[in-house]
Amino acid sequence: MENAKALPLRDRINLETESFFQQIAFGGFCFLLFISPFFSGLFFPEDQRIALLYATIIFLFTSIISFQLKTHRFFSHQLDYLILGLPIVYLIATFTAANYALSIDEVVENLLYFLMFWSAVRLIRTPIHIQKIFTVLFFAAIFVSLVGLFTASGWLDIKSGFITSDGGTIASTFQYKNTLASFLTAIILIGFYLRQIQEKQVNQILVTLGNFILLLVLFSTQSHGGYMVYAIFIALLWFLSPAEKRLDLIIISLLLSLIGLVGSKLFLANIAAQNSFKAWLYIGLGVIVVTFAQWAVMKCIKRDKQILVSLKHLLILALIAGVAISIVMSYMGVFRLLLEKLHMLGAMERLTMYEDGLRMIKERPFTGWGGGGWPEAYSVFQSYGYTVRQTHSYFLQLAIETGLLGLTLVISIWGLFLVKAYKAYRTFRKNAELQALTATLIGSVLAIISHAVFDFDLSLAALTMTMLTLMACLVSLDRYSDAGEDNKLNTGNIYSGSTLAVSIIASLVIFAGGLMLISSENLTSAAVEAINTGDGKEAIRLTKSAITMNPLRSENYGLAAQLYAGYQNKEESVKNAELAVSMAKYNPDRYLELANIYLYTKQSTKAVAVAQKAIELTPLKLPYYERYSDIVISASINDLRTGNRNEALHYSNEILSIPSIIDETLSKLDSDKKKLWMSIGAQPLVISDKIRLNMGIAYLIHGNLDQAIVMIDQAAKNQEVQKTAVLWQALVAQKQGDVEKAEALLNSEQKNNSNIKKQFEEMAKLI
Repeated sequence: MENAKALPLRDRINLETESFFQQIAFGGFCFLLFISPFFSGLFFPEDQRIALLYATIIFLFTSIISFQLKTHRFFSHQLDYLILGLPIVYLIATFTAANYALSIDEVVENLLYFLMFWSAVRLIRTPIHIQKIFTVLFFAAIFVSLVGLFTASGWLDIKSGFITSDGGTIASTFQYKNTLASFLTAIILIGFYLRQIQEKQVNQILVTLGNFILLLVLFSTQSHGGYMVYAIFIALLWFLSPAEKRLDLIIISLLLSLIGLVGSKLFLANIAAQNSFKAWLYIGLGVIVVTFAQWAVMKCIKRDKQILVSLKHLLILALIAGVAISIVMSYMGVFRLLLEKLHMLGAMERLTMYEDGLRMIKERPFTGWGGGGWPEAYSVFQSYGYTVRQTHSYFLQLAIETGLLGLTLVISIWGLFLVKAYKAYRTFRKNAELQALTATLIGSVLAIISHAVFDFDLSLAALTMTMLTLMACLVSLDRYSDAGEDNKLNTGNIYSGSTLAVSIIASLVIFAGGLMLISSENLTSAAVEAINTGDGKEAIRLTKSAITMNPLRSENYGLAAQLYAGYQNKEESVKNAELAVSMAKYNPDRYLELANIYLYTKQSTKAVAVAQKAIELTPLKLPYYERYSDIVISASINDLRTGNRNEALHYSNEILSIPSIIDETLSKLDSDKKKLWMSIGAQPLVISDKIRLNMGIAYLIHGNLDQAIVMIDQAAKNQEVQKTAVLWQALVAQKQGDVEKAEALLNSEQKNNSNIKKQFEEMAKLI
């Protein structure tokens, strides 16, 4: 193996001989990596689709480069196979998915990850390439942090970029504080590496100031899990770094962490007091203190006089630092907050969600629920009435969505990564420069995945792309290892013309598929605009085109059903509403939409049956019981209109049975879960005023005036229900012989509902 000083020279020669085509591909890759955090961290499918198009172009360029250079086969590393397996297992899960469109979105997301990783392994060929990637990520993190500070100061307006609760929380462009904390932790470790490799003192100071900003924002996220991950992996970086670099790293990391922590508290306190000027003065003061600290460290620790810090010394220093940090954290109340999070109810909340997730896996252990399976189907399995759209665990989410096959695959990916990381670190221990680089890569990647074990950070594609790029950087270092087993994969016929042809075809297919999904989304938006302008026929045309582009999206069929209903096309309306349900079999909203279409087409029996299915899918969510009661009472009134009184009475009984259904549902819950439900402030499952009004109407249909009066009058006390209740209060008053009261009630509401008297006359004849 070449010595440390020779490696950079060789790398520079390699870079100088790179073609313009290679530089464009690498530059394009860096650009995508840089901008991805600024689009909500690529959390939303519409942003991921655009990123996929861009990544496909990079993949195509990289394929052509690989063919020209013949340096790699298509699968040049075991991780290539495994990471390609992710979109494949999601595609397999799509065939039995709870929601086909959501599952396809996950296929797109994981295909994006494969294209990024595959391209990165081939474009990042030397340590200097890795340093360039580090620089790109470092600047991206700086800009993300500044955006967060500007948002907190009120100078920028980013949704959820800054939240005033808990003394102020910065989430910046990621819009989720824990993901921002995970991203910053990884980049801070990279920042410490970049600082060490700078030859000029002024560059060292600038990088140190950048890391100060990152640390200040990290501590301003109020992510206690993020703090713990940072503490663990900065300590790991101390242990993995070369002995001659440890003292410098330990001193500067402790100083920056302390200054960043204090700076964040002062900044947030003044932001809370609406004093942005003073808040930024404290940041300016921090910059001065950090500059002086870096200058002092450079003066005290000369590069030509290396001070070796052995593992024994490091353990002692780590112990002292741990005690000091513990004292500071205790003083700031961090331990108290952590204990609160680990309190019985806090722990139960997260553990209950995990238990429910395991029940979903048990239900479908092999195929999974497809992408988006948790938000689509968790309400069937939930143990109490929480609302959580994410599983807060990457591994649990993957197992729910793709079954044990997907879980085995991702465990294999991480197992292989750890093996490669260990081998690379052992190989480069005699080369201080590469050892430091390897240590940084290992620490950064593990910091991201460690936090993702207990949160949904990796649902934001920008963070996952960052992590996979860093993994690819470690893989690229294998070229310097004499024991690189992957070299066997690169022997023989390397990237043949037929392989290039397949790559081009695959690129075209992926690009076309991505464009179709984007076009469908745009057509749907255009259809909604057409509806708003009153052009229903154009809206139907656009919706049909949207369905053609993406025939799996249930929302498009639902929209088409509503439009056809508006044009009295009952057959097409029912057909599209039924298709919407078939595309999202676990979505209660689709069932309720279908129920309303059945009501519109006078199919009361079907309407009540599918509405019943909606509450079976969401047995602990009150709004669905309310909408169910609306549909059933409408079915009852429809049957009264057709003279089918017996059927109307049957449906009225269904309304009156809702309290017993709710009681039976609640009786199945553990007492601890009920307490937890109450403690989190979620909407309880009780007889609401909307249900109470419909029960009053049901009693009225049965002729039970006493119960009808009690229910309707009690419901009418609710302002949201009062306007609807007036009609029925008037009807009750008339049946009691109080015609004047009935007339007064109708007159009071006539301004809001000009047809109320006509409706009253109809109901008076029916009931």
